Amino acid sequence: MLKQRVITAVILLPLVVAAILFLDKGQFSMFAFIPLIAIGGWEWTRLLLLEDVPKKRNLYMLGLAVMAGFAYFLNGWFYQLIIVLALVWWVIAFVLLITYKRESTLFMHRPWIFATAGFVVLVSAWWFLGKLHGFNPQWVLYLILLTVIADTGAYFSGKKFGKHKLAPELSPGKTVEGALGGLVGVFVWSILAAWYFQVPTNLWVYFILLSQITAIVSIAGDLFISMMKRESGFKDSGNILPGHGGILDRVDSQLAALPVFTSGLVWAGLQGL
Repeated sequence: MLKQRVITAVILLPLVVAAILFLDKGQFSMFAFIPLIAIGGWEWTRLLLLEDVPKKRNLYMLGLAVMAGFAYFLNGWFYQLIIVLALVWWVIAFVLLITYKRESTLFMHRPWIFATAGFVVLVSAWWFLGKLHGFNPQWVLYLILLTVIADTGAYFSGKKFGKHKLAPELSPGKTVEGALGGLVGVFVWSILAAWYFQVPTNLWVYFILLSQITAIVSIAGDLFISMMKRESGFKDSGNILPGHGGILDRVDSQLAALPVFTSGLVWAGLQGL
């Protein structure tokens, strides 16, 4: 398994970095459409248990593509709608995560929640990713590394100091101490980024706090996909990435982090829509 993970990472990492740095905004949005909307949407329908219902699965995928098209080509009020829907959804997701119990029948009795969430989560993540890349491709690299640092710091801190479970009903391996360790790593990373991106001095505290909030929200993205997998009975969202599982298994943190971080940059005037 480790060998497969390493081989997959070695192949994909240069491709992803090259796409981020060398494609223009339109090209990058089309590139990102494949993993987030096409493959990610296909895996989402798997978690919705639509594998054996091809008509519903195809209709769902068509709906995702149409909504992504609206998000990409329409101007004005649709921008605000995407922003509001994404931010409101992740507030709702926090509530679902906090109140979740292992014996929950949430998905069984209310499948529309996850079905609706797919449109908001996948389309908004793709849209915000395109916007962030349009601001500066290096912001995308910063955000990806932020979530990696948060996750890696949480893993090692949890191994060393972890005592209190963060979400025992969803991910027994995650601890409060681990999460705090991840936030320490993100704190250092955000200071370096504030200097590198020449963030105005009066906005350094804001930028560091935004990065901390983004890291916390990225944990929620991870846990939400874990909740979907637990509710639908799957260990992984898919098997397209040998040793890693599916696309959603790899981008779960970014799905939540993208709307928060990108909106935060715009709100502070560090970037403009």
